[in-house]
Amino acid sequence: MTTPIVDERQITSHILMIRPVQFNLNKETALDNYFQQNLSIPATAAEIQDKAAEEFDAFVSKLSEVGINVTVVSDTLEHNTPDSIFPNNWISLHGDGSCILYPMKCETRRKERKEAILMAIKEKGFHIHEEKRIDLTQHEHEGYYLEGTGSMVFDRINKIAYAAISERTHQKVLAVFSEKTGYQVVSFRANLTHKAEKYRYPIYHTNVMMCVGETFCVICLEMIDCEQERGNVRESLTKSGKDIIEISEAQVEQFAVIYYNCFPRQVGTNILRCRRQRTNRSTRHRKSGC
Repeated sequence: MTTPIVDERQITSHILMIRPVQFNLNKETALDNYFQQNLSIPATAAEIQDKAAEEFDAFVSKLSEVGINVTVVSDTLEHNTPDSIFPNNWISLHGDGSCILYPMKCETRRKERKEAILMAIKEKGFHIHEEKRIDLTQHEHEGYYLEGTGSMVFDRINKIAYAAISERTHQKVLAVFSEKTGYQVVSFRANLTHKAEKYRYPIYHTNVMMCVGETFCVICLEMIDCEQERGNVRESLTKSGKDIIEISEAQVEQFAVIYYNCFPRQVGTNILRCRRQRTNRSTRHRKSGC
């Protein structure tokens, strides 16, 4: 058993961002990601990439302006990794120097794991203790996956991991994660109604339907069909002191709120980042990601 993770904070002043070099629709991950759609809007792959890079650079600048330390690592053309801008699915970093590497369902996503990225993080002063590196990637060979903070939404202060079970979030790996980190896992099944076919299907990642901040949780409870599981999630959030902000399934589908990340300014206040649906930028060419 690995030493449990300690010294966690819910928010951070330092983030990792991967600059895209071949951003586009990933047909492999789109198979179970209903939000990721090719809308057939006329644009070349180069045009989509240029627009994505432009938006990426602008966002890095805005974060830096408000005092956020951003470590930028550029992706490479060595592999076809169109989802590389989502490193949170293959790695999580923790306040005590722990580093967790996660098993990914799709081959293209596994190629995103690169030691050069870990070296860049260390060069920025983040301490990654090798004795606290937890590598769960061997579960890929068993067909079991757990895609980082896409699969799990952390309440770091209370050491709780909320997880919606899906092809990308397996109970077996969740149990191993819990044993090695000391996190309590609150798992459940969350479903979304397909607009055209009208059937219910599992949400692919937990962080598209909930997020946890220091004092609040934004969540679509109506996506949890099982009354008992829904009650368990609500009870856990309430007991841990979170104000519950409910959103509807329709709001999730329309990207009203996909996820929040909270970062402190250097002056001590918090920045709340909200990802919303856009209709006039590069997301028209590729909705959502990973």
